Amino acid sequence: MMSGRDIETLVWDVLAAVLAEDKDGLNELMQPLNRDELDLLLSSTLAFVAGMLVSEARRAGHPNPRDRALALVREFAAVASMRHAVRPPDSGGEAVA
Repeated sequence: MMSGRDIETLVWDVLAAVLAEDKDGLNELMQPLNRDELDLLLSSTLAFVAGMLVSEARRAGHPNPRDRALALVREFAAVASMRHAVRPPDSGGEAVA
């Protein structure tokens, strides 16, 4: 099982790979992990990101930082959904449902 330091380092490495859109690097980081370690990585990464969103909203003076963080997550999910929509070459680049 991974130590707390190992998971912390892996969370940073995974976030860096995601931000760099480095799919090969991300796969390389995650491939040797077993199911329990993947679950731990996912929950740790999500907790870290959620905490950062709440901290940033609080620092910006938002009256309800958790609601602002949730709104940011929803905005991101909507953008990610649009970004990954199927765009066949004959559609002129428009997403299809």
